[in-house]
Amino acid sequence: MSPRAAEQLSDGPAVRPYHCVLLDDYLGIKDVCLSLPVVMAKDGITRIIEPDLGEEESTALHESARIVRDAIRESLA
Repeated sequence: MSPRAAEQLSDGPAVRPYHCVLLDDYLGIKDVCLSLPVVMAKDGITRIIEPDLGEEESTALHESARIVRDAIRESLA
């Protein structure tokens, strides 16, 4: 059994990086999927963690989201 599957079946929640979380106003970012730290429990994602980012980190996160969003739109055009 994979660690992720075992964790989802366990009783206690844990903070994990998770792939493809569709964002809807996460730190001002929406309409894109990014890997983010989440609290994962046996019922799935219970909370997306919002880290305290500095200005440079926040700018880099928004730029990353823009790049991913633009690449998806371009591939669908």
